[in-house]
Amino acid sequence: MSKETILMMKLEPKLCAEFMPKAARKRMHDYIERHHHALEYDNDLRSKIKKTRTLHERRS
Repeated sequence: MSKETILMMKLEPKLCAEFMPKAARKRMHDYIERHHHALEYDNDLRSKIKKTRTLHERRS
């Protein structure tokens, strides 16, 4: 069973005009942060693989 909840609310035009840009900035910031962490993870993993291959080649 899904535990997602959808909340709908009607905002006054003035509040909506203030809220939407802030919400968009927050989502973009979160996306960039997740992407940055994914890149760091990928780079770390590539580095570990390269070190392991180098050690394996030296032993062969």
